Amino acid sequence: MLEEEASLPLATVEQTRRIEAAAFAKEDSFAVMERAAAAVAARARELPAPLVLVAGTGGNGGDAALAAA
Repeated sequence: MLEEEASLPLATVEQTRRIEAAAFAKEDSFAVMERAAAAVAARARELPAPLVLVAGTGGNGGDAALAAA
């Protein structure tokens, strides 16, 4: 099941940029990051342990750090 979920394309880079721009136009970027992290953490709690969050150079390290907290 997890492999199937991991292979599903969610959005292209350009789609993601448009989604983020729309979100940042409505609220502060930290609030958006907190919401994203909360959603990741909620999903992570449904997965079997252990779980590792990896933050690369794509600018989403804050999301991962908040989700792991």
